Amino acid sequence: MNKLDIPKERLEKLYMEESLTIYQIAEFFKCSPALISKKLKSYTIPTWRNPVNIPKDKIESLYNNNGLSVAKIAKYFNCGKTTVLSKMHALGITSRKKIILLSKEALEELYHKQKLEQKQIANLLGCDQATISNKMKEAKIKARDKSEISTKYPKYDFSNDLTEKAYLIGFRLGDLHVRKHRNLLSVACTTTRPEQMELIKGLFEKYTHVSIRTNKQGIIKINCLLNNSFLFLLEKQDNIPIWILENDDLFFAFLAGYTDAEGCIGIYQNKKKQISIMFILRTYDKNILQQIQGKLIELSIICPKAYLCTLKGAQNNNKDFWKLGVYRKPSLIKLFNLFGPYCKHPRIISGIKRATEIIK
Repeated sequence: MNKLDIPKERLEKLYMEESLTIYQIAEFFKCSPALISKKLKSYTIPTWRNPVNIPKDKIESLYNNNGLSVAKIAKYFNCGKTTVLSKMHALGITSRKKIILLSKEALEELYHKQKLEQKQIANLLGCDQATISNKMKEAKIKARDKSEISTKYPKYDFSNDLTEKAYLIGFRLGDLHVRKHRNLLSVACTTTRPEQMELIKGLFEKYTHVSIRTNKQGIIKINCLLNNSFLFLLEKQDNIPIWILENDDLFFAFLAGYTDAEGCIGIYQNKKKQISIMFILRTYDKNILQQIQGKLIELSIICPKAYLCTLKGAQNNNKDFWKLGVYRKPSLIKLFNLFGPYCKHPRIISGIKRATEIIK
């Protein structure tokens, strides 16, 4: 039976004839006591009951001697917590005050870094949510943004690792759509390749929940929401940041991310069974390809200039399509050795491995 669809006759019988409490009925229907109370009022069923008989010596024994909580005592007498608290107040029984020793640093770690809700922190420390709320006010800890709190899954700050940052920027410029969503960042991508889906999931699942859906045509839609520590992914420019270009390791991490999104390792055999191997990038980002070419030349990796391979309007392209490649075997081996360790895409990794074996 749907818990929201409780017939009046059934509810009236349980409550008036069988004398079940609101809490017992709620447990029977597997819903909240508040819902049952609301249903009773909507059906105009009288909710009077004889006062719950809770002897002072019994409640004192359960609370002070046995150390039971108010919730457990309420369950023992088959009534609500409010009833027990009212009885304790009327009988002059002082409630226990649990002292919570929690530093501002520890509370910030739980709330802002681990992204626990106030209720979760309270459950962890064995107190109520109001205690945690008061502690936060006393420590002047700012509440998280409403848009972040309202999302279903917790969001974690970026690691601030520069190598990871350079890779993510490269991958974003190649294959990700990033936009503002309230005070969060929405990251989206569509693909038909399961390995691409697994790669994107692996990049972000330690920071947030990654949603994956496949439609009837086999197109995989990947989406996730990130907090503002990922604002560096928002900007989409045909340009490699200077701090990446000035550091060789960061440049190759960037190139790995860009290649995982846009590149391929080509291995071809002609009619004479001669094998050609090439590293190829095809993209609309003319300036990025020119910057990559310049950096590779600077590092003694022979790389011809990027050239226009498909004009705007041809093959459904909305911009001019550019191509950059490395073809000479010594340069390929050097390139593979330098940027290969940063690659994450299985297709690129296996291509590098096979090409290296063939060249050697």
